[in-house]
Amino acid sequence: LMLCRVVARGRALSLVSSRILRCSRMASSSASSLEVTVQGRSVPLSWDESLSREKAQQVLDTFSPFKDWAKNISNEETEKVIKVQKVHLQSIDMFGPRIGFLKFKADVVNKDNQMVPGITFMRGGAVAVLVI
Repeated sequence: LMLCRVVARGRALSLVSSRILRCSRMASSSASSLEVTVQGRSVPLSWDESLSREKAQQVLDTFSPFKDWAKNISNEETEKVIKVQKVHLQSIDMFGPRIGFLKFKADVVNKDNQMVPGITFMRGGAVAVLVI
């Protein structure tokens, strides 16, 4: 499975496989906003237009790898070096009623206020950073 992101004319294009091309825009309704607790504070959680608020809520409520990530990045050592500013859910692949894969981008800055790559692909206990 090949996965990449391309931006053209202000729209994000997700190439999921060599046969499937999907366009998406960020959902930006404040009425449907959610937050996730990371590093002891509430961080805005947004999601692509192709995802629903219910799917985003399911990530917060039931997807253990995401909960573990939020907990593990919230330790004293990590907080000294990086700060998570927001989290954007880009895609969710379902395995029946449960979440199978999650791809998200965390806006992270280091102690010098420089952006740090924060694209994460999750599946169970396996977490990887997709470098593009």
